[in-house]
Amino acid sequence: MVSTTHIKKFQKKILDRYAVYKRDLPWRDTDDPYKVFISEVMLQQTQVDRVAPKFLAWLHILPTMESLAKVEKTVLLGLRSGLGFNSRAIRLQQAAQEMVERF
Repeated sequence: MVSTTHIKKFQKKILDRYAVYKRDLPWRDTDDPYKVFISEVMLQQTQVDRVAPKFLAWLHILPTMESLAKVEKTVLLGLRSGLGFNSRAIRLQQAAQEMVERF
């Protein structure tokens, strides 16, 4: 069994390394559930460098769950273009529609 002391030392090493080498990413410093939701879906099986500009463009056009729920499919797919898996965009919109309707 690993001691609590070893765990704490390991955690400190990881956090210290992160403090030095972390990347400045547009979804890092937010607690907005919508932005977190969009970034998590976009980052599935897609490289961070490809997602970052798409994420910012997406938020410019679709800044809220309500705007995502209402947007035309052609606009939606255009914003996601280049990331692959267009079905994710459709399901993301369906989820937004459900959340807006329920909550």
